[in-house]
Amino acid sequence: MLPRRNRLSHREITHLKKGAKRVTAEHLFLLYKTNKETADSKVSCSVSKKVEKKAVGRNRLKRQCREAIKAHLKSVKDPIVGLISIRKTKKKLSFSDLNKEVEEVFLKVE
Repeated sequence: MLPRRNRLSHREITHLKKGAKRVTAEHLFLLYKTNKETADSKVSCSVSKKVEKKAVGRNRLKRQCREAIKAHLKSVKDPIVGLISIRKTKKKLSFSDLNKEVEEVFLKVE
């Protein structure tokens, strides 16, 4: 689990969707804004019911996404507020693929 200082609240997510920049990868995308309020980056992960019908599958993807975020959050230069959303794909997304894509997205952040 991510530390509380690195997690987004529901209010922050709704504010984030207005005027956010977008960075994409094959199976996911990141909506983000620079965080001028604190020195810590805050990132959350979302998985739609369109991606995975069963809650067990969605929760698995969210857990894996949070672990990938935790591993690569320090690679972001400036603090950001971001939301990673996983896209629907035909093949099942493995943790190694998800991990690589989260790293790729964080490196693209300006």
